Amino acid sequence: MQVAQGPGIPADIAFPWFPDPHQPLTPVHTFGYAHGAHYVRGEPKVIQRAFAGHIVSAPDELEIPARPGSPFAAFELSFVPPPGLSGAPLLSGDYRSLRGQRVAGMIVGNNTTAIQTYQSKERIEETRETTIVERYDTLYLGVAVQAASNLQMSSAMLGGTVAEFLAARQRLVVR
Repeated sequence: MQVAQGPGIPADIAFPWFPDPHQPLTPVHTFGYAHGAHYVRGEPKVIQRAFAGHIVSAPDELEIPARPGSPFAAFELSFVPPPGLSGAPLLSGDYRSLRGQRVAGMIVGNNTTAIQTYQSKERIEETRETTIVERYDTLYLGVAVQAASNLQMSSAMLGGTVAEFLAARQRLVVR
């Protein structure tokens, strides 16, 4: 997570945080530098890419393989963020207007779940070999940490919690 502040950066251009729970089917979007490095005429270039979809679910606790034993309040997303988007803001609101966007969370990666849909066994008596065929239906989802999960994090650099820092700059939207 990054909170940027510095001379010449007006506080009102920072996206406000909206920690209230978002419901499934809420439209969301993000942007970042996923697989953004490429070459044009031998020169390195960087592309910023944007992704959009909706919230599929908002579990209070989700555990991902990268962080076993550390569940967190999450959003499952209808799009799968590629590598390079980790840490990017998950935004809700009007993507056509900077002023209409709110931080709903932070992209952390993706998750899969699978269910077995078919299984067959064939045994050849002469060789005593068994062949097992299994088929699975797999669901691929993006994962983001809910904004509310980050607000109580304390930072010496910010001089308190993330919530206190944002509230002091009128960047915390509480309903």
